[in-house]
Amino acid sequence: MRIVSEKLISGGYLILGTFSNNGPEMCSGLPVQQYSEEELTVTFSENFKKINCFTENHITPSGGSQNFLFCVFQRK
Repeated sequence: MRIVSEKLISGGYLILGTFSNNGPEMCSGLPVQQYSEEELTVTFSENFKKINCFTENHITPSGGSQNFLFCVFQRK
């Protein structure tokens, strides 16, 4: 959070995509970190205003489904 806050100009946008809390616990055999909209909002709230967040199901090549969370924030 500190690095993106330092590097992004005031009024700039941060677009972030990550596994949601409803996403997989593993991807390509590796453990993943899951996030909720609330967690990301709190994490970035000091320097960013949340514009929008939404979830999206991604169908993998093997036919599985992975739920992602995408959020757009604007630097204060």
